Amino acid sequence: MKKFTLFFTALALVFSASAQVPTEKSLLWEISGNGFKEKSYLYGTFHLLCPEDLVFAKKVTEKLEASKALYLELDFSNPQIGVEMQMGMMMADGHTIREYTDSATFARMGDSLKAKVGMPIEMVNSIKPMMLASMLYPSALGCNPGSPELELMKLADAKGSKIAGLETVADQMKIFDEIPYKLQVKMLEEYLLSKDAIKNETEQMLGIYRKGDVKAMHDFMEEDKSGLGGFMDLMLYNRNRNWVETIKVQSAKEASFYAVGAGHLGGEQGVIALLRKAGYTVKAIM
Repeated sequence: MKKFTLFFTALALVFSASAQVPTEKSLLWEISGNGFKEKSYLYGTFHLLCPEDLVFAKKVTEKLEASKALYLELDFSNPQIGVEMQMGMMMADGHTIREYTDSATFARMGDSLKAKVGMPIEMVNSIKPMMLASMLYPSALGCNPGSPELELMKLADAKGSKIAGLETVADQMKIFDEIPYKLQVKMLEEYLLSKDAIKNETEQMLGIYRKGDVKAMHDFMEEDKSGLGGFMDLMLYNRNRNWVETIKVQSAKEASFYAVGAGHLGGEQGVIALLRKAGYTVKAIM
């Protein structure tokens, strides 16, 4: 009898955890309960978008207007953010991309980089490979993209809202030192030398994002177990837990609007599930 009791208790815990994971398709979520006097909002972004996608739904601007503070992953209103990012871009201890690949491959990567972004690889040889890979996204999108975060910041600034970050530039840059440089260079090599690799990946993620499918977005990121998918704790989950603590404290003070990468919202350790597990009501509103 005791074994059956333990079995059903474990089963109940599994179902309880599953119930917290968002399956609704939405990028905009309302946070309430647990003593919050006002509702706060959570919005999933895609950090670079072509102009035709860089249009906010009316509900998004309405909820931002109803909020007293805007929290982004980073505080882009900080005038020192550019300097801080430049300081954190270089690989630690004098490491370079060249040392993690052979001469012929390095030369081919250089030719591809020059063709895609017009930049000699020797000029960026000391930049963290994942940072360099992010510079390829405009060519993958095939447009001159803009940032949803910067557009949200303009709207918040125009109404005099507080603007803040959920983490610091140093927090983010530290991640790229903890993921092995060799793996990062391998990823950069694939993006540069595999035909349309980054373009196809970006198109897949954008297709999921346009549907507001935060579960599929999370699953897409997690499925690469042999590559960056093996670093989900570092890239997503640890950060999610830290952000949720800030959300709980800040939203108890005033109505706030949180805009973070949509990949952070889904899954059992996503921001939505963590808030629900903590007793908050988080519901899709778009």
